[in-house]
Amino acid sequence: MEFILIARKLQSGIVQYVHDAYGEGCLKIASELLEKYNTPESVEALFSGKALSALGKTDAEFKTENCRQNPLSFSSSEDRVLGWFVDSLFFYDSDNVWYFIAAGHDSLRIKMPLGYVLSHPDVVISDSEERKILSERLISHILGAYHYTDPQFASLLSEKFTEGVELIRREVRQADNPAQWFSYMYPEIIEYFDSPVSVATVKDGTEITRFEIRRKKNKKTETVNNWHRYAYDLKNALEGNDSTLNKAEDNFELFGIRSDYYDAYSELSSAISERIAVENWITEAENDRYQIVNDKAYAKRVLHDCLSKRHDIAERVFGEKSGILSAERSVFAGEGVKMLREADLFDAEKNLGICEEMKYREEHSIADARRDMYVALTDLADARAGGDKVGVKKAQECISQAENSIAKAERKISDLDAQISHYDLIIRQSNQSITNIENELAESRKVVAEACNGQKDADYVFGMINKVIMTAASRISCHDTHIENSQRRIQAAKVRMKKIDERISLAQIRFQDACDRYVAIVQKEL
Repeated sequence: MEFILIARKLQSGIVQYVHDAYGEGCLKIASELLEKYNTPESVEALFSGKALSALGKTDAEFKTENCRQNPLSFSSSEDRVLGWFVDSLFFYDSDNVWYFIAAGHDSLRIKMPLGYVLSHPDVVISDSEERKILSERLISHILGAYHYTDPQFASLLSEKFTEGVELIRREVRQADNPAQWFSYMYPEIIEYFDSPVSVATVKDGTEITRFEIRRKKNKKTETVNNWHRYAYDLKNALEGNDSTLNKAEDNFELFGIRSDYYDAYSELSSAISERIAVENWITEAENDRYQIVNDKAYAKRVLHDCLSKRHDIAERVFGEKSGILSAERSVFAGEGVKMLREADLFDAEKNLGICEEMKYREEHSIADARRDMYVALTDLADARAGGDKVGVKKAQECISQAENSIAKAERKISDLDAQISHYDLIIRQSNQSITNIENELAESRKVVAEACNGQKDADYVFGMINKVIMTAASRISCHDTHIENSQRRIQAAKVRMKKIDERISLAQIRFQDACDRYVAIVQKEL
């Protein structure tokens, strides 16, 4: 159920309106107003007869339901009839065009042609995405293009909001209801402008082209010959009375008292309703702040746990790296020993080859000496047979020389065999040592590989913990911002509550004054 006003502006400048609660017939009312009451004559007939009672209803509904009997009322402007409890206003302006004014629980009121409302039906819903986008567009225009064209407004922003307009834009984008947030948090900006803000559309009324923003001007106090007199005359004319015969001061004063009474009552009801809404907003902000504080405490616990885990993992990473360094040192030392053993093996194999070659030469020398000795024995036999003493002596010398050469060569071969045996032993020992070193190197490399895998795992876990820590720190920072925003919301709501209390006090004074004046009239008649 929505509380809606249907109003028109008269030639005298005062506003005539009727109020009632509607169900889901808001768009139906808009369509009917554009189709049936789009001329000054038809609007006059609408407000003069009983057409308002049947507006937005079918014939069956009109016959079965109680007709609306709310009386027509008057006000000095369309903004004054938009109380806190009013959701929407259908307004026929002096340019003979029907407008829809979006009100609701915020002070950011937008006045748009009724044709645009029919093209964008969701705009009548206060918490719809369409209304949110429209409010964001208006606020962006105020803080953007208009901000740069009005030096006085730019000075107001720089003095009141030192953090800059970009922070306000960001808060508005993050708010669920931008208009309500803007109204509560930045009432100084709302109060700077005339209300409502009008929008201009293309000819077919389907798209908004610009916003018509006007700076609020200081209003002078109403004179004695104010809108009450115009409304009083109009009331007499509608009732068919001669206005010249009904201008007795008592009747006019009584009418003025009733008008002031209803106006004060409306203002008092509106202020009380707004106060209740602001109290609810404060409660909601305090609950949000409490929840955010709890979330921040949880995020701090998570951060503390993650820091402890990171410390443990850092020690593990250090241990893994120490193990890698130790294993790598073992591999390096084993490779050094292996190189030495391979060098020893190379020297032994080289020396063994030399010894075997020398042994082969000595064996060849023994064979030559034996061959010479056999020749000398033959010569000795022939010399003895021939009685050649010189030949015998020469043959005996050759034999003796060959025997000495054989004996010398055999001694060298014996020494070379010993050396060959030594080098064979060195070669066998070197090969065994190299085999052992290679086995140790394989184990060391395996340890290095396992340590590297362990380090990779530890580095991965360390990186994940760091991400969790960064996320927790970011959440804490975000919670701090939200807590600050909640505190600002609460403070702004308290300031607004103070202003509302002042409005309630003034409305109560006006209400009491109207009652006192009425009592005075009654006592005078008695």
